[in-house]
Amino acid sequence: MENKQAPPPGFVPPPPYSTGAQPAPSGP
Repeated sequence: MENKQAPPPGFVPPPPYSTGAQPAPSGP
């Protein structure tokens, strides 16, 4: 097998960022 960044079988990526789900507080 080739060494690639592939997710494991059954892996589900997180949904797109929505209101209330932010990676970091982007404020003043």
